[in-house]
Amino acid sequence: MNSVERKAVLRGRFFVKALCAKNDKHIYGFNKKIIISGRHIEIYNYSNTVYKNLETKTFGRGGNCKKETDIEENRKTTLYRSRAKVRRLINANFSTNKFITLTFAENIQDLDFANYEFKKFMQKLKRVVGNIKYIAVIEFQKRGAIHYHIISDLVYIEQEKLQKMWGFGFVSIEKIKGGETTNIGSYMSKYMCKGEELGKTDEERLRGRKCYFTSKNLLKPVEINESNEIFESLLNEISARQCCDVFCSTFESDYYGFVDYTSLLLKNAFDYKKFVLKNKKDKLKLVSFELTTEEKFFISSLCW
Repeated sequence: MNSVERKAVLRGRFFVKALCAKNDKHIYGFNKKIIISGRHIEIYNYSNTVYKNLETKTFGRGGNCKKETDIEENRKTTLYRSRAKVRRLINANFSTNKFITLTFAENIQDLDFANYEFKKFMQKLKRVVGNIKYIAVIEFQKRGAIHYHIISDLVYIEQEKLQKMWGFGFVSIEKIKGGETTNIGSYMSKYMCKGEELGKTDEERLRGRKCYFTSKNLLKPVEINESNEIFESLLNEISARQCCDVFCSTFESDYYGFVDYTSLLLKNAFDYKKFVLKNKKDKLKLVSFELTTEEKFFISSLCW
């Protein structure tokens, strides 16, 4: 048993088997990572090393037998990850945009029917206004009825026209004002069902189904860990930026150990592509500076 497997067994959760021979992937570990979502920066510092490109399976003969408590815990974890993903996607794509709510006049509780009609509505909307960015989340009312909350870069359209296009009930449109301290992702993701708020009926309705929908033209948040060579320079660049809000916390995880979490809300969105390009140019300048005259002449002759 290698050191990686011993660490996993001591954590009491997983048996880890390297895939080197199977898929020839490079296995690496890290303790720090950064997630960039527009103006919102998240920094994680793990006490346990996190390994990538490893095959994990539940340890023990009864690994495939899921208890009811395990299923409930997995559902809560899935919903938590979905909320985090939606929050980051929104922060990476939207600032001052439209917030739309679609409701059913009748007590519609059939989720498959509701999702089908929602997709039809979005297709109609695209035919009228063109290709738009959007993220939509499902929320269940106390009576069990379904409605949708949507954030979008939708251009101006009359509320009556939008409601007629929907055709099932009331439609409200609000404009989100993105101030310096506004975390729009949190504003939207709060409407998603929390694990502890889900009754058995709601849980069954969501099982095997998505609790949110997105357009295909969204920018994805950027995740960088310390195995990347630009990690330290990225961390220094972020630290030099002006922040509007800072949140710090520490919590414990069975797998990650103690986690130091820092959330920064920058005054302006962080352009990761621009940073990478600048970093490459700085490296080229450094290499060019270190070359001798003969080496520079040789490289120039190759270019010609």
